[in-house]
Amino acid sequence: MYNRIRHKAEESGRRLGVRILRFTGELLENVDGAIAFVTDEHALKTISLETASKLERAGSTVFINASTVTSTASLEAMRILESRGIGYVEAPVFGARMKRAGAD
Repeated sequence: MYNRIRHKAEESGRRLGVRILRFTGELLENVDGAIAFVTDEHALKTISLETASKLERAGSTVFINASTVTSTASLEAMRILESRGIGYVEAPVFGARMKRAGAD
């Protein structure tokens, strides 16, 4: 499991009993595909660049972007990842954020 916010990854990893990885490249070297949910275009570009730079071998790895971002950001991420042989699938999730009970 990978999360850009380390303490969130560790918390979820303990709860789920999974190994925490330091880089997205490490994750993609160990799986056939990965799904990314990130907050915005900047986060998508950051994780795409990190993935492309850290990945030692792509093989048949697929990066599935489920973030709701602009088409320009999606195309940029696709170009970055495909330049390293990483497959790219755009699968955005649309919808409003829900408020937690009791949150203002």
